[in-house]
Amino acid sequence: MRRGMLAVLGLAVGVVPATTVSLSTSAQTDDLDVPEETSRGVSDGKIVKTYIVTMADEPAATYEGGTAGIPATAPDTGEKLETTSQAVTDYRNFLKARHTAALRGANVRQSKKIYDYSVTVNGFAADLSGAEAARLQRQPGVLSVAPDKLYQIDTISTPDFLGLTKAGGAWARGFKGNNTVVGVVDSGIWPENPS
Repeated sequence: MRRGMLAVLGLAVGVVPATTVSLSTSAQTDDLDVPEETSRGVSDGKIVKTYIVTMADEPAATYEGGTAGIPATAPDTGEKLETTSQAVTDYRNFLKARHTAALRGANVRQSKKIYDYSVTVNGFAADLSGAEAARLQRQPGVLSVAPDKLYQIDTISTPDFLGLTKAGGAWARGFKGNNTVVGVVDSGIWPENPS
């Protein structure tokens, strides 16, 4: 169940690269200060948390070639990604091998990896101690290591903010949007923004 939720989080949101906070590669400490609420337990006397690791290589959806023996997988404009094609399968396996190499280079057991992301974002989720996360951050090809955190979208204040509920507001005047369906999820994230 947890693996499925992490998969949905990484794929549906697609904002991991935009929202992760990069840890300093010149950190003087082996431990990362992570809020207790993200704790997954204790292992070898150290607090273990789930981290999202974002890697530098392009995911399958945007890969335009350049890796020997693996053709481009990015679809042409207006086309869908062929996730079952041999090229996509080969490239996703290549990315997973890079994830494994990063863990190995940081001296982190492979069993700590709980999910690979390779279609719309390149990275993985792993249950790590702060020291392991810091070592992983220093590995070549790792862009960021950030604790997994659940965010709730706050929509309860929108009617008040828009003035719909106040005396004389649209709702009080009978304009309640009957027979109107509106579905907007605006997280305020623009992945292309360099900030």
